[in-house]
Amino acid sequence: MLSYLAVMIAILASTSVIIHQIISRNLYRQFENNALKGAKKAGLILDFIKHEHEEYFNSEDLNLTLQDLIHQSEDNTNFTQKNINIYKKNPYFFANEDIAIQWLNEKKQVLVREGDLKLNIKEFADDKITKYYDEKNHLFSLILPIRNNQNNQIIGYIKVIESTSLLNNNLFWLKISLILGGGFALILTTGGAFFLTKQSLQPIVASFQELKQFTADASHELRTPLTVIKTSAELVLNNQGKISEDNLHKIQTIVSATEEMRILVNDLLLLARMDKETTEKEKLFIKLPLDEICEDLLDLLYIEAESRQISLKSYITPNIWVMGNASHLQRLLTNILTNALQYTPQGGKVTFSLKQELNWIIITIQDTGIGINPQELNNIFQRFWRGEEGRIKRKEGSGLGLAIAEKIAIHHGGKITVESILSQGSTFKIYLPSID
Repeated sequence: MLSYLAVMIAILASTSVIIHQIISRNLYRQFENNALKGAKKAGLILDFIKHEHEEYFNSEDLNLTLQDLIHQSEDNTNFTQKNINIYKKNPYFFANEDIAIQWLNEKKQVLVREGDLKLNIKEFADDKITKYYDEKNHLFSLILPIRNNQNNQIIGYIKVIESTSLLNNNLFWLKISLILGGGFALILTTGGAFFLTKQSLQPIVASFQELKQFTADASHELRTPLTVIKTSAELVLNNQGKISEDNLHKIQTIVSATEEMRILVNDLLLLARMDKETTEKEKLFIKLPLDEICEDLLDLLYIEAESRQISLKSYITPNIWVMGNASHLQRLLTNILTNALQYTPQGGKVTFSLKQELNWIIITIQDTGIGINPQELNNIFQRFWRGEEGRIKRKEGSGLGLAIAEKIAIHHGGKITVESILSQGSTFKIYLPSID
């Protein structure tokens, strides 16, 4: 579900960005085109403005408005009235707080203006349209060169200054709409995906539960016949005088195979039981002195280490307590320590340490054994998996030891990590949550 949601978020986010870019680009283009249309219409009366300005206001920087110029020219010829009508029919230039127009001569000097917005652009191109956005003041300026129809010479410029507040507001709400729409779509997608995934997984979950139940039941039921077989075979072995040498070997093989099957069945039963446990498992835990559990276990393993001529060293911090199941924790430590001893050659060394750091109890088991191939490190906690080096070193074993160890660690709210170098040894670290 998390992977699916990550993909959906990436798709929705990229789609929203693309839509935002397309719409915002169109809004900007429309905004600039409107300003250009207005500038072109304003250019129709540039001749009239230059003429009237030269006749009545023969000086620069008078801060004249178009209304002042029109008022001065109201009694003029039909030519003047015609140009005034062109202006009056174009509502784009009626003075307001969002738009301003400036008419400039060929020397880039302002003749008259319309509107109060100001945006100073000291330099701009002589022969092409200039566009400029002032993001700080939320203003846009477009400067259009106006040419004479007869000789194509530039006779002046039209400068349109327009507020971008409305445009920015539209873009803001576009962004908000895309975020809210994307979030709503994600919620619907997540709900639909969760429902469909749950529906599709029901048969698989049911089969998995049945398989776990079968494993638990089969393991439990197999314990009795295996015990009977082993007991019967051992009874026969007690009367070796009546058994031929050939048959004696066969019965010994039966006892050995039965013992291996018994261990395998017990391991499967333990895994099946832990698989079935729910969040109520904490109620089964009690406060345990982990340092004493470790010391008792090491006392038993010192004998095995001596018989294998392996140095077993321990460094245990006292008074370390943990919430857990005593038999399970013993099994966890036994599995990893036994592996360390079995895969460490004669004359090697196994080091055991127990300490507490912040909120974690850390158990480190380090050996100088055969090590683990780096390509196999990700597989060592899989059930029934055994590495090639391990099979060569030790043929017996089911491949469940480390799987059980990891399951117990997770069951107690912890984890196991491993570092290993082939032919040099391995280091297992068990992390368990501490209690205050």
